[in-house]
Amino acid sequence: MGYKIRVIPPSIEALKLGRERRLKSSLDFLESETSSQRKSLEKLTIRLTELDLEATRLKDEISEKITEFDSVLSREQNLKRILQTSKESKKISNVVDSNKYLNEF
Repeated sequence: MGYKIRVIPPSIEALKLGRERRLKSSLDFLESETSSQRKSLEKLTIRLTELDLEATRLKDEISEKITEFDSVLSREQNLKRILQTSKESKKISNVVDSNKYLNEF
């Protein structure tokens, strides 16, 4: 008993049809991925723009706060000078007043 194995290659039409199906499937996949990536890119671009605007706003706010801080610091220094001058004037006034009474006796 013997067996004979015959291998019949696919027809040219079957090969072409298989290639066309694989090509179409690959193109559909690539188009789907491209579309998905475009949507992601659009969302990320919008988010990036929002973050840039927020960063600019925060920089402006920091600049305002620095200006306010500098102003408060300057006022504080002026008030300290005024207070120091006032204390010195009061000391001088007290010395003058005490000498005034001593000289009257």
